[in-house]
Amino acid sequence: MTRSLTLTLIGEAAFFSALLSFLARPNTTAQILLLPLGLLVFVLWLITLAKVFTERILQRRVCAIAVFLSVPLLFAVVVASGRPLRNFLFQMDLPKMQAVVNQLKAGSLQPSRRSVALPAQYRSIAYQVRAVKSPVGVWTVEFWVGGGFPAKHFIYLYKSDDTVTAKERQNWPSGYHLTPCWFECSD
Repeated sequence: MTRSLTLTLIGEAAFFSALLSFLARPNTTAQILLLPLGLLVFVLWLITLAKVFTERILQRRVCAIAVFLSVPLLFAVVVASGRPLRNFLFQMDLPKMQAVVNQLKAGSLQPSRRSVALPAQYRSIAYQVRAVKSPVGVWTVEFWVGGGFPAKHFIYLYKSDDTVTAKERQNWPSGYHLTPCWFECSD
């Protein structure tokens, strides 16, 4: 294997690892890391293809075809695995999030439109939690778990009446129903 082919494969592995990380939990760090890695992989990919096809060595052509096909194939696999991975992470965090909701309902945690002060054992589930109880008794709890650049946010939304209002849909235009009372939303 040529040095450029090796570097291309290493670059692809780094790029698709960062992409999978971003798809699982969107965050600015992974997004910023994807920009130079994506450019690097593209340049290495083109150099490898050019070198292999100009050197006229059959074995290298087979390697080049493998590298050429690996990029779209890996991209498709990683993108397709984003939602199942997010669902898995949601299921892992659900018991802690449900415990926070239960404590809010019981009154041991104070609801806040800005940020709920979480006990230490629950701080790892979200970087911010907002909670309000409507006058008719409907609880809305937002678990802010990810974001991106320039202004993209990713939350798990708990609604005690299992419905998303038109105003909430306006604030969070993208999302879907996960389980009873729980939604995944982003802006």
